[in-house]
Amino acid sequence: MIVLVAKTHPQQNSRYGMEQKAAAKEFREDVSLLRAFAVLAVLGYHHWPTVFSLGFIGVDIFFVISGFLMIQILEQAENDRFYSITLNFYYRRVKRLVPLYYLIMFMIGFSMMFVYTSIWSKQYFGFYFGAIFFYSNLELLKADGDYFAENTEKLPFLHSWSLGVEMQYYLIAPLLFFISKISISTIIPSHSNILSAILLIITSFIFLPFIPQVAPPSIHQLIITVSSAGYILFGVNSTIPWSSFHLTYISAISYALYLVHYPVLRFAEYLQENARNVIQLTFLNRLLIASEIN
Repeated sequence: MIVLVAKTHPQQNSRYGMEQKAAAKEFREDVSLLRAFAVLAVLGYHHWPTVFSLGFIGVDIFFVISGFLMIQILEQAENDRFYSITLNFYYRRVKRLVPLYYLIMFMIGFSMMFVYTSIWSKQYFGFYFGAIFFYSNLELLKADGDYFAENTEKLPFLHSWSLGVEMQYYLIAPLLFFISKISISTIIPSHSNILSAILLIITSFIFLPFIPQVAPPSIHQLIITVSSAGYILFGVNSTIPWSSFHLTYISAISYALYLVHYPVLRFAEYLQENARNVIQLTFLNRLLIASEIN
């Protein structure tokens, strides 16, 4: 994940009033467009990997966006104590990510009982348990040393590894932010580019062990990821009407699309390979309808 600093100016009033006003300023059309591009790239890669061979980088872009949003949340409460900042940060992240995630994971687990054989389901229950508690990335690495090993690539919840990475980083993000303010703000202004660079380097190194070993480090991956970070950074003062791309709706449901598309794809592939009946395919349609819940 790459962290960018986008300075906001909290109003000197109650926290709730401040958050309401800040929320209106949080939305950025350029970031919304980038989020839509990212989820479409991931969907394209999972459905047509030979066509969208670089689509997996969409996950890296999600990490960039998450880092940007993380700093926004923390800086909105920069005048509060560390305790207040941390509570506010976790409340907003949990509210945004966890309810829908658990809904989809429950539906995946329930579906597995009908779609897969009992032997298959029992064999991979440990990975599912890891996904429930946001450490499936560690389970997958421990088992195969690779997120996309042949014997696990068809797991309907394989994509949960990225949520595991994100949640694990969130455990230490407020502390890193607080430490950086103490150690750096006394030396250089908190608004400077140097602080942004330090956060960028620190965050990049933190995530190195969790990057899926799909292939050797790619120059394309580096260029696209850094470009997306620069895009967010320099988009602060942009006057381009990004909403004219008409991808706002895709951006709004991007998280739901990401959670739902992979299990639906894997269930469909499994049923096709094993020639299951139409009733089970109808069950998949019900799962797909859940993607509308956002």
